[in-house]
Amino acid sequence: MSSIAKLFIMGNPRSGTSLLRSLLNMHEQLCIAPECGFLLWLHERWRSAVWTEADLVRFADEVAASKKFDTWRLPPDQLKEFLLAHRPEDFAGAAELVYRCYAERLGRSILAWGDKNNYYTAHVREIRSIYPDACFIHIVRDPRDVAASYLELSKASIDSAHRPDLPVDAATIAKDWSAVNDRLLQDLDGAPGVVRIRYEDLVVRPMESIAPVYSMLGLRPLTGMPRDGHVGTLDEPAEFMQWKRKLAGPVDAASVGRFASDLATEQIAAIEREAGPLMKRFGYEPFLHA
Repeated sequence: MSSIAKLFIMGNPRSGTSLLRSLLNMHEQLCIAPECGFLLWLHERWRSAVWTEADLVRFADEVAASKKFDTWRLPPDQLKEFLLAHRPEDFAGAAELVYRCYAERLGRSILAWGDKNNYYTAHVREIRSIYPDACFIHIVRDPRDVAASYLELSKASIDSAHRPDLPVDAATIAKDWSAVNDRLLQDLDGAPGVVRIRYEDLVVRPMESIAPVYSMLGLRPLTGMPRDGHVGTLDEPAEFMQWKRKLAGPVDAASVGRFASDLATEQIAAIEREAGPLMKRFGYEPFLHA
C-alpha cells in the first residue's frame, strides 16, 4: 500500500464539501480532485485484474470515459503514460495513480491526495475495502439552510449538463439529509482517521476547523488564510461554477441561518419534524416551538 495519505470528503449536497475542498487545497502537498466517481464505478470490474500493459491502457480509457472526468482536463494519453511508467500491482494502486497524475498535471508534489463526491456517502465500507488506511472528513450543515440552498439552486439559470438534480420539497430534503448523516454517523463514528466538521464552524473559523485534517494526514499546518479571504478554487471545473460561484468570493458566514428568512414557516416545521432528533445531535436548535 502506498505511503501517500488518502482523504475522502463526505457530506450531504450543499453542505460545504466544495468549500472544504478549496480550503484544504491551499496546502501545496495535498491535491483533492474535482468530482468523478470512477473509483467506485470501476472497482468491481477491475478489482481482480492482473494489470498487464493492455489492462492499463483499457483502464485508462475507461477512466477517461467516466462521467465528469473530462472536467479534470487530464489528457488520456498522459494518464496512460503515467500508468505504464509506474505499473501498479492492484486496483488500489491503479486508481491512486489517476489522482497522482492529476496532481502532477497541476505541478504538485504531494504527500496526500483526496476525493470529494456526495455519491460516496453510501459507500464508506467499499472505499475502506480498497484503501483500509483511508482518512475521512464528515462535514454537516443545518438541514434548514441546506433546504434554502436547494431551493435557491432550483430557481437558478444553469445550462451545464452536470446540473445537480435535487429535491425541493422540505420534508423530502430533511429525510434525505437525515439518511445521509445518520449513515455517516454509523459508518464513521469511533473509527480512526476521521474528522467531523460543522459548516457553521468552517465559515467562521476556517483555519482552526481544517487544522485537524492536515494533522491527520501528516501535513504541516498552514500559517493562515490569504489576507483577502479568497482561497482560490484549484482547477474547479468551469462547468460546476454556475452553482458554486460563491467559491470565487471570500469565505464568510452570511449564509448561516438563512433559512429564517428564506423558508416559509411550514417548510421549517416540516424539516424540524423530520430531522429534529439528528439536528439536536449535531447541535442545531429548533427554530419553532410547539
